Parts: sequence; C-alpha cells; structure tokens
Amino acid sequence: MIPKSAKNNTKVVMMGNYMQKTQNCLFSFLVIAFSLLAIECSNPKDKEKKLDSGAQLSVILSFHDNGNGIVTGPDGLLWMKCAIGQVWDSSLNTCTGTGGGTTFGARSMKFCEVAAGCVSPATLVADSGPAFNACNTVTVGGLTGWRLPTKFELANLGSGMDRPTMLMIFPQTPDDKEFWSASQDENDANLARAMSFSGVNFGKEYGRQKTDVKYVKCVR
Repeated sequence: MIPKSAKNNTKVVMMGNYMQKTQNCLFSFLVIAFSLLAIECSNPKDKEKKLDSGAQLSVILSFHDNGNGIVTGPDGLLWMKCAIGQVWDSSLNTCTGTGGGTTFGARSMKFCEVAAGCVSPATLVADSGPAFNACNTVTVGGLTGWRLPTKFELANLGSGMDRPTMLMIFPQTPDDKEFWSASQDENDANLARAMSFSGVNFGKEYGRQKTDVKYVKCVR
C-alpha cells in the first residue's frame, strides 16, 4: 500500500510538471505570436495603398488612352504614357527600353547641375536644367510643347490611385526612385519636390537635392 505522503508528493510532482508544460506552451505561443506580429509590421507590402476593383475601374475609366503614347487625364492634361528614356511600343501599347530591374529603360537625371539653380525666382518653377530640358525637347505622338509637371499636377495624377492601377494606365512605371516635379521646395532652394509612385510610398511627396537623379514624366 502506497503511503499517503507518497501519494501527495506524486500529486505535487505531477502538478509541477503540468504547470511547467503549461508555461512552456504559453511561452512558445507568445514567441510565435510576437514573431508573426513583427513580420507583419515589417512587411512593407502590408502598408501599400490598395483600391478595390470598383474604385480601380472608376479611376481607369477617368483616363483616356489616345493610342499614340499619350494619355488624357480627368482634368484634360495630356501625359506621356512612358517615362523619359522609355519607348512607346504601338503594337503592344506599352513602354519598353533596355533597362533592367524596375527601370524598363527609364532614364534618371538631375533636376539641376547647380544646387540652388534652374528655377524662376518669381514662380519657383523650373526654367532650365536636365529634367526641364528633357520635357522641353521631346516629341510624343507628333506633339511638342511638353513640360515638367508641377508638384500639384503630379499629386493630382496620383490622387485616388494606387500602383497597380497606375500600371494599367502607365505601364512599366519605374518605382526605385521618385519622379521630379518642376517645383522648387518653398523653404530650401537646394531642394526640388519629387513624387513617389512605388507601392509603399505611392503618392508621397519629398524634397530632394536638385543634384540627385530621378525619373521624369512630361505633361502638356
């Protein structure tokens, strides 16, 4: 016959083992939970702006593809379908080029060769420089008179849109660098405003050094 004290000791040991296993399981669960939370918070794709199919269709229908490398926006402005450096492929109605990665042939360039130059003092809008000249000299769809868009025009272009929607209207838009606007930063003459069309930072505007290299999309 097992002594009563031995039975009690056995129960204590069993209870101790049970509590230890419970604590171990709880600890493992918390580790997994916090790991998943950390992955979710650190995954930039979870922060991308996403439109539902109805909103996406509405945005797409507000633009008109003219079939000549030019897209008419909701406000009547004409936009180059492709970024400077890309070539419009009429057979596929897309933008092509020799670039690798996410550039698709797009050419990046400085806003200005001189840190505080290339804008009109009266308007703080570009009047010279590599980005300005790229638009000022290009011919698309038989049309000349293109220009570098202001920060407001770039903001309107991306307003209510996300990157997947933009790619349906402006295919092969690169996203590893921002796009220059024609607007100088109001508080720093060394900076010009630039717009991101990447998934994570889509539609965000930044002040960038004028001697940095960015992409260019022209408007008229």
